[in-house]
Amino acid sequence: MVEHFDVGPLLWVKDDIHQSLESVLESADAISKNTQDTASMRFSQTYLYQVSGALDMVGLEGCKHYCNQLEKFAAQLEKQELAPDAVNLSLFVNAIKALQAYINRLLEGAADIPLRLYPVLEPLMVAMGETLDKSELFFPDTSPNVPNSVPSQELSENAYTTAMLQQRAAYQKSLLVWMQTQSSDAVSTMYDALSQVAFVQHNKRVKTLWWVASAFIETLKSPAAADNIAAKKVCRKLDQALRQLVSGEARPNNQLLRDALYFVANSDVETDTIAEVKSVFSLDPLVDQQVMTASSEPLDANTLALIANLKVEMDALHTIWQSVSDSIDLEAINANSDLALIELDNVLITQFVDQLHANQAAVATLQPAELGDCYQALLEASIVL
Repeated sequence: MVEHFDVGPLLWVKDDIHQSLESVLESADAISKNTQDTASMRFSQTYLYQVSGALDMVGLEGCKHYCNQLEKFAAQLEKQELAPDAVNLSLFVNAIKALQAYINRLLEGAADIPLRLYPVLEPLMVAMGETLDKSELFFPDTSPNVPNSVPSQELSENAYTTAMLQQRAAYQKSLLVWMQTQSSDAVSTMYDALSQVAFVQHNKRVKTLWWVASAFIETLKSPAAADNIAAKKVCRKLDQALRQLVSGEARPNNQLLRDALYFVANSDVETDTIAEVKSVFSLDPLVDQQVMTASSEPLDANTLALIANLKVEMDALHTIWQSVSDSIDLEAINANSDLALIELDNVLITQFVDQLHANQAAVATLQPAELGDCYQALLEASIVL
């Protein structure tokens, strides 16, 4: 199970984040009324920079990356490199509201899975003429190390350099074949090369990277991964990392580790290495929750904002109903055993019904449909009262 985000530090900065994001929304609203004046977006960049810093401070790396992209979008709106039209402003506003809703969900105990924000951010990146790989919003816990059960061998400096040259050459040759044919034999040879690279690493973090990289290579046996442009990018990044090993620059690469883990997490290929990587990094729950919220029918920004608003409305309904309950004289009913003695406050009941009516249309747009049925049942019961 994915551990819930520790909201303690976030509670200290949530008000500042909220105020900054509200200021950004006010700026966007002002521009929508006068598209010729985009100067206020300069201040929005400052607010978003502050939000990004706060998110970084409390360990929300994915949200920070998301916020950085919003800052870039605001800069392009301000310079009118992006037209400040209704479409772009709507994308921007929806993205801000989605971030607000996401933070609220964290405060309510939800797990931090930034991939949920991908469907909202991706259209902004397209508008800016850029692409966004899903792995860019994949932020698993990368602190675990390769298990001690994975074998190691320490080589002399000269032997190590020779081994890295040999394994890089084997990897490059097989990668070229795989790019052309997607041959399973080429995948096996690449896996063997990277397994050998991991085998001779003495730095635990570097060894972890190459162990995970070997598992990533095995995911290429799946057509879905083999056809993925982002997976091919990871293959090229691994070659660049091998070049650094040859030159004696053996250092951890957390971004490359996350990229490889993304494909391992989403792979349906079954091998011992993939299974062990998934277990060590607790990847399965991340994929399970990702599918629930960001699969073929992702929650868009409007839906996230609607859900956040409905929660507020539900709190209001709860308050009204509590007042209705408090107005009932239970002692008199218990003393006489007569339910006919119940007298309800008609003003409060009317408020309750009106509130349900106001929310019913919005709830009807949500899935699952049972949510709308629940609201309808509440409404019918209230009318009877």
